Amino acid sequence: MAGFPTERVRRLAAVAITAALLSAAPVRAQSDPNAGEALLPASPMPSAVAVFGPRAPAALRAVDGGVRLWIVQELRRGGVPVVAPGHADAVAARHLAADHLFLRGSDAAALASEAEAGAVLLTKIAVRDGKLELWIRAYDGSGELIAVGRGAGRVAALGDALVEALRPVQAAFGASPTETQLPPRLAELGSYERALERLVGGELAAAWREIAGIRSPTAEALREDIVTQSAAPEAAGAERSRLSSVRGANDPD
Repeated sequence: MAGFPTERVRRLAAVAITAALLSAAPVRAQSDPNAGEALLPASPMPSAVAVFGPRAPAALRAVDGGVRLWIVQELRRGGVPVVAPGHADAVAARHLAADHLFLRGSDAAALASEAEAGAVLLTKIAVRDGKLELWIRAYDGSGELIAVGRGAGRVAALGDALVEALRPVQAAFGASPTETQLPPRLAELGSYERALERLVGGELAAAWREIAGIRSPTAEALREDIVTQSAAPEAAGAERSRLSSVRGANDPD
């Protein structure tokens, strides 16, 4: 991992905590001009999908962890098994270096093998002149491209682009239909990321406050993670008390 940026390592660690537990312009979605949205008919659900952190510009580094968490949660809601994010991060770290700063499609076969996954998801977000383009590409265990999703629009509409880009991927994996939810707002994605960072730092009450008022499957999963971590033996008693106060629950200590 020589040459791998320290900041990137920190962010991977923050996202990995899920492994232990778990007015914008309209967005226009379209398929990859060089490939259909789902290149093959809906295939049998893979044994597990390894979802790697998005490749994103510096302007969106405060939300890319939230993007990944949202993707993981949506796949799981559709019944698609997902490789523990912490394991996927460890695999990614072995491939990233000063001369290999981001994962590519050519890495897919090796990533799937090392993650013991049936499929790999790589996400790329690009921004130019205030316009955003988001791609989600799915590869099978042999590194073959099996699905491509794309969303485009204003940066503030990242959540809409995310929903549109994930649809063909969900279809390719045979995901079960789920209850429709509103696309995540940019602020919500940022809250998910900050909550993860607080959680990995053991700041349970602060993590809870980051997602206070957000009602979504992703936020609910994070709240469950926070409560689960508060029950761990290593959780500080003072932090458990602060969390109980924020939640309005009885203090177990």
